[in-house]
Amino acid sequence: MKNYFFCGIKHSGKTTHAKIYANTIDIPAYDADDLILEMINGYTIREYYREFGKLAFLSKEYSAINNFLTENKEDKVLSLGGGVCDNDDTMKLLKNNGIIIFIRVNEETLYKRIIAHGIPPFLEGSPRKKFHELFIDREEKYLKYSDIVIEVQDASISETAQIIRAEIGKWK
Repeated sequence: MKNYFFCGIKHSGKTTHAKIYANTIDIPAYDADDLILEMINGYTIREYYREFGKLAFLSKEYSAINNFLTENKEDKVLSLGGGVCDNDDTMKLLKNNGIIIFIRVNEETLYKRIIAHGIPPFLEGSPRKKFHELFIDREEKYLKYSDIVIEVQDASISETAQIIRAEIGKWK
């Protein structure tokens, strides 16, 4: 069984690249957010997080991904939520069940992408400062757990897809 887990900070392109890679090797692609939404009946992820807190969310995230991996034995590609790196238990689970691919984008590019969609609640107050702190923290965690790091700066989606295929090919 081969599992490919695409991770990265919000708006890094992990879901887009996960789908492209899955199509390339003709296996299904899934999104961890969808798995979590199935477990938190009627809440959005943001609502659940606000209502029940970080620890409850991390527990649901772990359970959703663990159940999915346990029940679904086929080869698969899974794009992960931008904050999954804050969940050590989930990252260890992923590390033991497949290849973790970090879609790494520079801080300024990510900040511009996020702000273009409106300031999210987790950046309210002083968005630039908060994002810088978040970026530094998550970058370190993703680098710690990742098997493959794909540097995505100014490359097009198709160029990045080629890089991803080549890097995963070297890792196998």
